[in-house]
Amino acid sequence: MESSRPLAYESLKNILKHLSIDTRNKLRHNYPEIRTAESSAPLKIERLEFHNGEIVIDNRKYRFYKSICPMNENPASSKNRQDFDYDDIDEIGEMENFVDSMTPGDVLISTHRPNLARRIPDLFSHYIKYVFENLKTGYTNTKYLKNTRVRTCLKNIAVKMLGGRSSTIQVKNLVNGVHDGVISLPENLKLQVQNLSTNYAGFIEAFAPILDPDFPLESLNLGNVFTDSPWLQHNLTKKAKILKFGPLMRPHHEGLPPLSNYGIDLRAPWNVSNAEDVIGIVKRWMKSDRENGSFFKTTICRANHETVREVLKSELGAISKIIEMHEVNCPEHQTVECQSLQINELLSLIVYWIPLEDQFKGDLHIKVVDAV
Repeated sequence: MESSRPLAYESLKNILKHLSIDTRNKLRHNYPEIRTAESSAPLKIERLEFHNGEIVIDNRKYRFYKSICPMNENPASSKNRQDFDYDDIDEIGEMENFVDSMTPGDVLISTHRPNLARRIPDLFSHYIKYVFENLKTGYTNTKYLKNTRVRTCLKNIAVKMLGGRSSTIQVKNLVNGVHDGVISLPENLKLQVQNLSTNYAGFIEAFAPILDPDFPLESLNLGNVFTDSPWLQHNLTKKAKILKFGPLMRPHHEGLPPLSNYGIDLRAPWNVSNAEDVIGIVKRWMKSDRENGSFFKTTICRANHETVREVLKSELGAISKIIEMHEVNCPEHQTVECQSLQINELLSLIVYWIPLEDQFKGDLHIKVVDAV
């Protein structure tokens, strides 16, 4: 009989790893005898988002506000209720310190905060407004909680849904919208993230200890980042297979820094995508050890593309060729003209431009392909 237990245990783990996080947490709550197996079974999350006062786990959004209304009124129906995104002032109206409110497992993003401190008016009661939303069905439910704080509620959700895991949690898409303050997390949390998106570059350094260093990101979207930002040289950034960001230039900039990612996608083209930058990238790629399939993509105006094409022909000896492309913005079986440069006997570098709807701008692609 004893020899069958490991098989039953492993079989249970194998079943659990295919269930949603919500189903697994319900089973763990209702059947204590399976908690050990559940906590050690691999957990996969499709979507994990952090925002100020909010956490999204797969299709379930948990949003918390600080609310005040007159003492003699019901907060659910009061027309005098006020909701605030921030809950960082104490009972006498003093601004609290982010660091002082942290608990084990929490991640400090920034100590900077907007100056929103205000004393709760006399004869007003304060609540935490809790809004739950099922993003798949559209169902919502709102409650008003007493004697708690936003950070306490977020911590409880994080611990309940993500805590107590003896194995690393796999996350397909992680989105961070927290620009100041603390992200409430359970202790000893470890994540393997496939795609990460954040508009606040400081998040990378703060969140790095949570991420599995042996599991490089498939894609990293940094939003708008200055090209001399240290975050572009962070290990997480360097190891990401595909890097997406909107480059911002300071006065007298020196252009884009060298980037070694397999794919690079620039989404703020008016700042950097001039002909000189693109030509510089082509020249560097011709000398680098780029693997087959590597690509650089950005938006560039038609005039700059014409300049790029002429320089590639006159200075680098590029040859014009017609190729068939299957890009998102290019209908199937559409052919485009590309400039082809021979890297070596096996590889070529092609440069082509696909116009957008207004025909004035288009997506410029630089790509390493089999020799053409």
